[in-house]
Amino acid sequence: SFSSFLSLMQLYHPVVTKGGDNDVRFPSQLKEPKVVILWSSAKEFANDQTEGHADKLSKIKAIFRSKDMRTETLDVNKRSSEKHLSMFAGGPKNEYPKIFIYESNDADFMCVADDIESMIEDEEFQECVGADDMEEGKFNETTFMCKSTEICQSEQFQKKPMSRYTAEELAAYMMSKSLNDLTRNMIKYNVTGKDLKKVQRPADLMQLLHIDKQTAADFFEIIQEEKEREIARKSNQKFPETSDKWLNKPMLKWTTRETKGWVASFLEEEKEQQIVFKAFDEYNFNGAAVFRYSKLDELCEELQFDPDCAASIQILEKIIAAASIQMGKEFDLDEKEDEKEKKLKEFRVRDFRNPKYGGIIRSSKLEDCIMKYTDEDKVPRALMECGHAIASSTMFYYIKRTFANNFTAADITCPVPSCQRKWDWGVCTMVADMDEDELTYHNKLRTKRIFTNLCECTNCGKMVDRPQSLAQMRVACTCSSRLFCFQCGLDWRKPESTVVCGNKGCVIVQDLNKTLQNQSWNDKLVSGQTGRGLPKIRACPRCLTLVVHKAGCKHMKCQGCKKIFCFCCLSLATDDGALTCKTGTDHYGQCPVHPIQQFG
Repeated sequence: SFSSFLSLMQLYHPVVTKGGDNDVRFPSQLKEPKVVILWSSAKEFANDQTEGHADKLSKIKAIFRSKDMRTETLDVNKRSSEKHLSMFAGGPKNEYPKIFIYESNDADFMCVADDIESMIEDEEFQECVGADDMEEGKFNETTFMCKSTEICQSEQFQKKPMSRYTAEELAAYMMSKSLNDLTRNMIKYNVTGKDLKKVQRPADLMQLLHIDKQTAADFFEIIQEEKEREIARKSNQKFPETSDKWLNKPMLKWTTRETKGWVASFLEEEKEQQIVFKAFDEYNFNGAAVFRYSKLDELCEELQFDPDCAASIQILEKIIAAASIQMGKEFDLDEKEDEKEKKLKEFRVRDFRNPKYGGIIRSSKLEDCIMKYTDEDKVPRALMECGHAIASSTMFYYIKRTFANNFTAADITCPVPSCQRKWDWGVCTMVADMDEDELTYHNKLRTKRIFTNLCECTNCGKMVDRPQSLAQMRVACTCSSRLFCFQCGLDWRKPESTVVCGNKGCVIVQDLNKTLQNQSWNDKLVSGQTGRGLPKIRACPRCLTLVVHKAGCKHMKCQGCKKIFCFCCLSLATDDGALTCKTGTDHYGQCPVHPIQQFG
């Protein structure tokens, strides 16, 4: 009974420890779980050897879920749990699982696993630890989880932008992102996508959803990503599948898109990336999920990979190994630096009526030409020279997407199809409310695209001029003898070539590979090689200049470096022009056919 709970507390000398932080975050990101279960992944601590430890833990969690009690589990053997364990000092030593009542950073030992079923049926216990009451009845998280899956999988939902979500659809979306605390608040305060459309800073979310500052900041990033996605869709631009923002965030806060960016950093094969990306998208697999699954069989089951497929297992092993390294890096960071609150920026909202703009920018009553903001949304819009209006945040993401999707774009034009008038760059940066770093970055990028023969030296920062006599991409700066690529800025890897650097990430190398991969066949035009599957185009094996075979034998001369080579096996000729392939100097002999070339 619940009265025996007090006796148990006295028997095991529990200690109630107050947390010093008012914003305790557990591994699952729950801020205020009702119940915390301590367990041990070490087998010698299992309370009952006849029953699997994991099975026992699952049963306990199922009991609390049936009572609609938010539950957190902590593995006492994991480093990530160490900062929380000081609050949970009660109960018998080295006997797990142990259950604690948790409230406002206070933890009281309740019982061990064997006593839970009798303890939880006690009416006094239910009254003390029962599920949260909502203003409009009780919210059953387990029931809504099933419903949210149906909502997110519906065709109608998938076609909607976030700005048109109902409160229930928005709550389902939050649950799919593992933000369960926000799910409750979406329902409780009836917050819709239209409400989020008006959000311009994290402080707005704190007031709208009654949440703390850190949760508001995390959710605000998700909203901005969705707005960026919608802007890209409405302006017919491609939205990147991955994001590099994971580099500046802890793993637990990575979105699915950022987690895919992390995966792309160590999985080089595009085929492997696509397999992982598809699974991550299907199961909304974010950084918190990667953190949660450290065992191969659990991760395999969660992502529905075939355990008998060696290639799939190899991919998962890479993910687990990389996750372990990443967590080690984060664990070694200075905790004081991690706890520093980041100053929340007032996000790109300008009062364009302010006299300090000197009349350059005028406020407009017209709707935003991309996001359709009006006065009802309380989002200021600037009147552009063509007569259309645009908000600060919309302008910033429009500039960002334009530059990202078109490597030659240097100007910003009106996104209205019937207009397309060029906008003044200075006015665009003012409307976009760029800070000093953003303005410096975009100005450098734009300068490089306007003055196409200039690039920045990655060593000293000076501008380097490229020779104009021919298409030469290999350049060097006066500050050092280092040769680097004009296009990608990386070290030059192909010393015989002046055009192609040989780096896989270079746009020129990617274009070269694409041209070679998607070409047609012309083995009938190469004398003596009919039916052997020869391509029409080869890259010179010495300088990588493209050579197109039109007629004649396999004896070819590169127009770039003037070197002679065999079009079949790609072997280079001697200095006097004699072929060195297996058929000797015979220009019509059938030597081995080299496969399609790919570089980087």
